[in-house]
Amino acid sequence: ISDVAGVGFGTIIEETVQIWATRIEKMSGGRLKLPPLPDFNMEQRALRSVRWSSQMGCAVGLTIGCVIGMFPLLFFDDEGVKEKKHHH
Repeated sequence: ISDVAGVGFGTIIEETVQIWATRIEKMSGGRLKLPPLPDFNMEQRALRSVRWSSQMGCAVGLTIGCVIGMFPLLFFDDEGVKEKKHHH
C-alpha cells in the first residue's frame, strides 16, 4: 500500500471516529457532563490569553485527530512492501 493510500485510510478512520464521537455526545443528552462553551463578550474575545488558548486548543485537537488518523498505519506490513519493491 502506498503512503498516500495509508494517509487516506487514516483520514477516513479519523473522520468516522469524529462523527461517531459527536453522535454519542449528542445522543447522551447532556449526561456526559461536558463543560459548556464560554459566553465571551467582544472585549474578552480580544484578550491575548483567550486567543492563545483558543488557538492552542485547536492545535492540540488537530494533533490528536491526526494521530488517531495515523493509528491504522501501525498495522500495515512495511517489510512486505519493501521486499516487493526490492524484487522489482
